[in-house]
This record gives sequence, structure tokens and C-alpha cells, in this order.
Amino acid sequence: MAKQYRTPVHTRGRLASLLGAGLAALCLVTGCDDVSGESAGESDSEGETPALRDVHLLGELGDGAFISIVADEDDVVIYACDGEDDNVTMNEWFKGPHDDGAFELTSKDGAHVSGQFDAETATGSLTMPGGAAIEFDALVEDGDAGLYVLDDVDFLGGWVVRDDGTRGAVINRTTGDLVTGVSFSLGASTAIVQEQTFTIALLSEPVINL
Repeated sequence: MAKQYRTPVHTRGRLASLLGAGLAALCLVTGCDDVSGESAGESDSEGETPALRDVHLLGELGDGAFISIVADEDDVVIYACDGEDDNVTMNEWFKGPHDDGAFELTSKDGAHVSGQFDAETATGSLTMPGGAAIEFDALVEDGDAGLYVLDDVDFLGGWVVRDDGTRGAVINRTTGDLVTGVSFSLGASTAIVQEQTFTIALLSEPVINL
């Protein structure tokens, strides 16, 4: 009767390891489906748009008015202004949620803004009460450009700083009136309002008291 030979246990384990390594290498070259039916490298979130974060965009509205958009994945703050100090007719703040970059907001004064943004660009329109819609585009700008704010108990100030100029104003929170005679200094990071010196800061997130 012929002898039957069995592969030793330790040898079988070694063969299994070699076979597994070979299959893994083959998958790297050709791609293999996993047990769930998804190909290597795929995930449940494939096709979803990444959340919007750290959005800082600047643009122009019509003749000389500036607009700034600051947003994260949930909320957006928009500020539009057409002058400085006492030469201001547009001074509108908007704040609220957005839907994957789509927004439609109304200010306390009844101005309306709507549009769409991503991390690098924005398009939309702003309509003042009783006025026509003003179209705008916004882009990322470098250097000191951005939206600077004074967020105090008594005063709310905003300055849109671009390479081609600055537009900004301060209002009295109690009366809602425009405050004139304001001295804004980007270099010193200060604003002097009614003989009081306030620190101004670049708005990096859509967090401000309106």
C-alpha cells in the first residue's frame, strides 16, 4: 500500500501566507472588488462635493461699491458698501445659512442679495429697497485684502479692503445711524470713532453680531 504524505502544518501556513501576498499584489495591479462590491479606492462619499470652508471673496457692485463674502460650510456673512465716512449710501450687512454655496438673504434695511459661491468665485445680485438689481462677481484676493470689522456693543463697522481701494462705514447700533468722522487705519489695526479707539480685525469666519 502506497504511503500518503501530508503537508506539515507549518508549511501549509507558509503557503497560505504566500498565496495571500500574491493575491494582494495582483489587486494592486489590476484592481479587485471588495466584499461590498465597491472597487478599491471607492468610498460611500464618492461623488459628494467637499464641504465649503474658509471662503473669503471680494468683488465690485456697479460703480464703486464693494462686496465681501465670508463663509464656512454652513453660514455666510456678506457686506456691501459704496463709500467711506459720510460719503455712503449703501451699507448693508447680510448673515444666514447657505445651501452648498447657494444663498438668498435679506438685510435689516430690506435689501436683498442672492447668488452662488464656491471656494474661489461668486456670482449674484443685490437689490436695494425700491431699486434695481445690481449684478456682481467676486474672487479671492491676496495680501491685506479682506473684510475688516469693528464689532462693539455700541458700534458696528465694516471695511472692504481691495487692491484698488477701501469702502467702509460705521453705524450706531442703538440708532442705526451712520457715524461720521471715523478714522480707519489698516496699518495700526484701529478705528477711531467719536474719540474712542477700537481694534479692528480681519473677519476670518462668518461670526459677527448683526
